[in-house]
Amino acid sequence: MVDSLRAVQPYLRTNSLSSPISVALGDGRPELCGMELVLDLDLMTIAGPVSLRSVPCLILEGDGDEFLLGKDALTRLGIDVD
Repeated sequence: MVDSLRAVQPYLRTNSLSSPISVALGDGRPELCGMELVLDLDLMTIAGPVSLRSVPCLILEGDGDEFLLGKDALTRLGIDVD
């Protein structure tokens, strides 16, 4: 997905994390992330368009084409996941 984003925004920079972050995927599996990028997101929701600015996004290894919102981004949208 990062390559697709770079096709639209060639100067998009990824940042190496000082130490990898362990995240839990939707199915409960752990995954280590060592890279991130910061994006401005424009989302279409049932209530209408929503913009989130400067959202830190962890980069998962693999060639998937999905974007997963974490708890912090969902909280910014007013969604309680707990």
